[in-house]
Amino acid sequence: MSWLTIFTSFAVLSSLVIADDPCRFEYPAKGVIDLTSLGRTDGKPAYPDKLPPTGSGYKYSYNPCKPFNEGPSCNGVAACQVSMDRQYSFSLGTQESASWNPGDLGSGPSVAYSAGAKKVTVTLECVTDGTNELEA
Repeated sequence: MSWLTIFTSFAVLSSLVIADDPCRFEYPAKGVIDLTSLGRTDGKPAYPDKLPPTGSGYKYSYNPCKPFNEGPSCNGVAACQVSMDRQYSFSLGTQESASWNPGDLGSGPSVAYSAGAKKVTVTLECVTDGTNELEA
């Protein structure tokens, strides 16, 4: 499974489903999404320091399923925004805040996380070539 994109936003997606499990989601009409094998369990992000295609002055890190720590302010998070000089970090969400969106025509499934006013959405894409990437 490959990760397509991380979007930070303040908008609420329609069709969000709050799930009891941030790793696994079952949607009767579409099947099961299980991210367990993609996340690290050692307190580090599986996808560290990803740069967005446009210069924002920040890097983004993500770990599905288990919390990680990074920078001065990201403790026990699912996703973190870190300044290029590593002086500032912001939690973009915790595992407990996971909200699944099964997607619809023209859009794939996604999982969103939130922390206060910050929110990140990870759009998922299933691939069969063995790649496992995150694009910020």
